[in-house]
This record gives sequence, structure tokens and C-alpha cells, in this order.
Amino acid sequence: MSEQELYELATKRVNQRTRRWRLWALDLLGLIFVLMALIAFGERNYANLIAAVFIGWMGMFAMHSIFAWMAENRDGDIEKEVAKLRAALEYEKPKRLELSDDGELVDWDAETAEKAKHSS
Repeated sequence: MSEQELYELATKRVNQRTRRWRLWALDLLGLIFVLMALIAFGERNYANLIAAVFIGWMGMFAMHSIFAWMAENRDGDIEKEVAKLRAALEYEKPKRLELSDDGELVDWDAETAEKAKHSS
């Protein structure tokens, strides 16, 4: 990937994360306003309605918080998995080494190839 493509991808991901937390903050602000209305109009006839709205909104806010937390963890888990896959792709199996008759360390594959060459 080029630097420009990486920059665009990073910008897109940061914007998505910012949008997610901006919506969460807006949800929290609404919950606070409903609580303020409940406190301000608690003595009136429609206090039960405001309390019901507050309880419902509180449940939705809790659900929104859980979803935002899961999405944030999902992003981190994806990054960890990508790092593992990159490491697995870059991993090179170690060569088999043996000792020759005179005690030198010899590459097993090279020795096998040399023996095959001499036998043919």
C-alpha cells in the first residue's frame, strides 16, 4: 500500500471512531436533559411520563455504551489479528542443520542436494 492509501484508510477509520463516540456523547447529553426535566417537573402531573422516558432512555444509553465498547474492542482485535497474520507470513521455517563427519555444521538440505548430485 502506498502512503496515500494508508493515510486515506487511517483517516476513514478515525472518522468512523469519532462519529461513533460523537453519537454516544449526544445520547448521554439527551439522557442528562431528560433527567433534568424529571427533576424540574417532578412535582407535576406528567412526572410519571418523564420518569418512564428517562428509564427507557437510560436503557438505550446502556445498550449504546455496550455497542460502542464492543466496536472499539473489535477494532483492536482486528489489528492484533492482522499483526499475527503478518508475522505468520513473514515467518521462515528454520533450516535443518546437521554435523558432518568431521564435526562441521552443515545445512541438511544442501548436503542432501550434494549427495543427490554425486549419486547421479
